[in-house]
Amino acid sequence: MLFDPKPKERREDLFDRDDELNKLRTGLGYPITLLLGIRRSGKSSLVKVLMSEEKDAIWIYLDLRKYEGYTYITYRHLLNEFERALNTWPRFLRELLRGIRGVIISGSGFEIRLSWGKDRVELADLFDRLSSISEREGRRIVIVFDESQELRKLKGFNILYSLAYAYDNLKLSFIFTGSQIGMVYRFLRLKDPGSPLFGRAMFEVRVNPFTREQSIEFLKTGFREVGISVSNSVIESAYDELGGIPGWLTYYGFNYLQFGNHEEAIKRTLEYAVQLVRQEFENFLRGREELENVITP
Repeated sequence: MLFDPKPKERREDLFDRDDELNKLRTGLGYPITLLLGIRRSGKSSLVKVLMSEEKDAIWIYLDLRKYEGYTYITYRHLLNEFERALNTWPRFLRELLRGIRGVIISGSGFEIRLSWGKDRVELADLFDRLSSISEREGRRIVIVFDESQELRKLKGFNILYSLAYAYDNLKLSFIFTGSQIGMVYRFLRLKDPGSPLFGRAMFEVRVNPFTREQSIEFLKTGFREVGISVSNSVIESAYDELGGIPGWLTYYGFNYLQFGNHEEAIKRTLEYAVQLVRQEFENFLRGREELENVITP
């Protein structure tokens, strides 16, 4: 359903994003793909739809949005996300991780634990084994860092060295999504000669807001899908108020279905949008303040 506010997981629920989805699929043939677009443009939906369609691939999906309010994150946080993702794998795949230093497989269900203490698992070792699994199974392993700009807050561990090692030597694919595009570039340090990733080519996919025509057709299709007739003037007014960001149009449709009133749907959508923008700005300021505290002697 187009007006479902959760990220989409089926192509039929993904409106007019075939070009972006096909480009993202092409990116799987490259070591690193950047999926970039403003917040609520549909990046997570594109990834989840691709995951549902590319069933031959083995996916590791790391959702970093939970760390938006953190001033910094640690290696432990990163390993926790890998641990959670790996425990979604089938049991026979999890068993193939046995023997890596810092990887503990226990319990009747072979639950995985990644040690972050003295005998912590090294990310490069984990990447090595994942690449071996990919070759053994004849299936691509894709690691997704959703809202990857949060990795700029990572303290005490430089993930770029492990990524550069994987880029040059291993059969793994990485997808980095990001809504703060400048922060993604800054985190990866692509133009910094001192960066481990300097000079590495990356496939880039941009997700832009809908045009006026796309936005109006999106709303018409969404209302038609649930059997509701809404006038063109109301739909055009919704675009004029909200613009072409798919997430806001979806939330407007969701609210309209609940309250059956254009003004109420616009009001609730704008309130929600303002709260999210304010929260994102506060998180940005908090992260900048933390960075300044680290740099200042």
